[in-house]
Amino acid sequence: MDKDAAKDLNDAEALKPKPKKLWKWILLIVGVIVIIFVIWFGFLIYSGFKNEAVVKPILIEYIQDLGAGNLNVAYNDLSSNDMKNAVSFEQFQEAVGVMPCLYTGFQSLNLSGFNVQATNNGTFYTYTGTITYSNGDQGALSAILEKDNGEFKVYGLHINITPERFKSLCENQSSTAE
Repeated sequence: MDKDAAKDLNDAEALKPKPKKLWKWILLIVGVIVIIFVIWFGFLIYSGFKNEAVVKPILIEYIQDLGAGNLNVAYNDLSSNDMKNAVSFEQFQEAVGVMPCLYTGFQSLNLSGFNVQATNNGTFYTYTGTITYSNGDQGALSAILEKDNGEFKVYGLHINITPERFKSLCENQSSTAE
């Protein structure tokens, strides 16, 4: 082998990527992506805890307005634009009227958990907890909120009540509404 051929062979080997360096770059890129994801996820969790102090009064006002029959306030001031685009005021009024016992006699709210979900349609904050009524009954609450122009607004609210509360209050309210 002559000198030029040996030099060409060495140059060709020098141009080949080193496997160790390639793996280091791949691990570095994957590591950066994981760190960014952990920071983003941590921020969402932190914001859920931090925002509970803001969300709880909104939910209390929303439930109190529904219980007092202030549906205009609950719909126009406390509901998200996405909810209002999906449900007309008449549909909202009808839905609340089906079981008003879910909202009457509201006494307190204890939030016990939350979930933050980022979607293509925005970020939704789901808070869960226990609602207590003036007669001691309790129900399980799940509320979905979203931010409209920087303010939390209610997107959806679901309350599960005991069969006893339904029998004692809801059946009576339903029969008097007819």
